[in-house]
Amino acid sequence: MFEKTGSGGHCVDCAGNTQGPHCEECAANNWRRRGEHYCVACNCNEIGSLTLQCDETGQCPCKPGVDGQFCDHCKNGFYEFSKTGCKSVHLSNHLINRSVLFRVYNSIMHVISV
Repeated sequence: MFEKTGSGGHCVDCAGNTQGPHCEECAANNWRRRGEHYCVACNCNEIGSLTLQCDETGQCPCKPGVDGQFCDHCKNGFYEFSKTGCKSVHLSNHLINRSVLFRVYNSIMHVISV
């Protein structure tokens, strides 16, 4: 075999989501648990993940405000799971300028007193 290929052999039809000349690496969008020979599908959520490839622990890379191993839900304090991530519900993102609020309040009080 070495004389024909120059490499001593090459695996065909790798099993367990593996690839490479000797089925030594995981195929795309898969990861290997420590000590195991086979690879496991990442199963990253297409909407909540930056990519479909997870890291060496199986954690998918999540978009802003998104959580979970598969990036399949909003973090606590976030809402509206979408292809751009999740939005924060913190009031700091929605505060009205105090001077504007004060002017509106004074205008309302003026109308009530007239």
